[in-house]
Amino acid sequence: MSVVYFIYYGDLLLYAGSSIIFENRKSKHKSDCFNEKSKKYNKHLYKYIRDHNIDFDSLIWKTIEFEYITS
Repeated sequence: MSVVYFIYYGDLLLYAGSSIIFENRKSKHKSDCFNEKSKKYNKHLYKYIRDHNIDFDSLIWKTIEFEYITS
């Protein structure tokens, strides 16, 4: 099952994305956020999380599931 997901910090929407395998994507976000060797380390979302000392595990993840259909 595919998802569209939203990452919130409290009431503040930080990011919206989509994934076919959500748990893997969520894990990749965490890795990219804190791994200085990641090419995505300096993305705005990750810089915001680090600059504001946000505990990654305190982020709120809301998902909407949908069936991914290919032709």
